[in-house]
Amino acid sequence: MTDTIIVTHDLTKDYRGVRAVDTLSIEVRRGTAYGLLGPNGSGKTTAIQMLLGNVRPTAGKAWLFGKAVGNRDVRKQVGFLPERISFYPFLTAHDVLRKSARSSGVRGAQLDTRIEAVLAKAGLADRARERIGGYSRGMVQRLGLAQALLNEPELLILDEPTALLDPLGRRDLREIILSLKQSGCTVLLGSNLLSEVETTCDEIAVLTDGRIIVDGRVSGLLAFNQTVNIEVDGMNDAAMAALRAIAPKFKMFGMPPTRFTAYVDEPEDVPAIAHAIVSNGVHLLALTPQRETLEEMFMRVVRDEE
Repeated sequence: MTDTIIVTHDLTKDYRGVRAVDTLSIEVRRGTAYGLLGPNGSGKTTAIQMLLGNVRPTAGKAWLFGKAVGNRDVRKQVGFLPERISFYPFLTAHDVLRKSARSSGVRGAQLDTRIEAVLAKAGLADRARERIGGYSRGMVQRLGLAQALLNEPELLILDEPTALLDPLGRRDLREIILSLKQSGCTVLLGSNLLSEVETTCDEIAVLTDGRIIVDGRVSGLLAFNQTVNIEVDGMNDAAMAALRAIAPKFKMFGMPPTRFTAYVDEPEDVPAIAHAIVSNGVHLLALTPQRETLEEMFMRVVRDEE
C-alpha cells in the first residue's frame, strides 16, 4: 500500500494556445488534506479534472494510488464534489443516492444503511424524502457531498465545496474533512475560502496562471508577523524596563498589566523577551509568537508575483 496517493509530474494543459495548467508537480500523502489555492482562472479546476481523467493533459503525467490517471479500478476509490452540481428537481435525496449507488458498487442490504449514514453526515437526514426542487443551493451542495462520500472513498476531491454553504455548513464540512483524515482518507481541496483551508489542510500549493508559485506545509509557509502575545503574573518595574529595551512598542492590558502584545523586529527577540521577564522574578504564564494568516500569506505571494 503506497503512502503517496497523488503524484503529478509537469502536468500541463493548453486550450487553443492558452496555458491553463503549467508543469504542475505535486505529491499528496495518505491521510492528509492538500489545498490547491489561487485566484479565479488560476488552473485549479483544470488540474482537478485532469486528475479525475475527465481532461486529457497536453503534457506531463499523473498517478493516483500508484496507477496512471484514468484507471477504472482507481476511479472507484475516488469521491468527487464539483464546483457546480445539480440534480433533477423531482427526485428526492434518497432517490439520487440510490441511483448513484449503481455505479459506486454499493448494493444489497447495506445500501439503505450507507445512504442514511452519508445523509446524516451531510446534514440532510431529516430532508431525505423531500423533493430536491425545494432545496436551497446550500442543501444541494450538501447532497453533492453525500453523493461523493457514498462509496467510502480513499481519496476525496472537492472543488470549491464551501462556495454555497452557510457558516454552519462550512463548519460541518470542516469537521467531516478532519474526521476523514483521521480514518486515513486523503483529501484534495480546491478552494478560495482561505480560513477553511488553513484549518483543514496540511499542505498547500498556490497557483497563478496555472503555475505553482509557492507550496509546502501550511505551518512552514506562514511567516512570523513580529507580534508576541504575553501573559504574566506579578509584573514589576525591573521586568518592564527589560521588556522595553527589547520591544520598545507594545500594548498593555489591565492595571497592573497582566497581558501584553509586544512588537519585535526578529523572531530571535522572542526568547530574549522570555528571559527578561523570568530573570526579573516575574511568573511567565504564556508567550505566544503570532504568525500571519493564510489569507495574509496568499495576498503577499500573489502581490509579489504580480
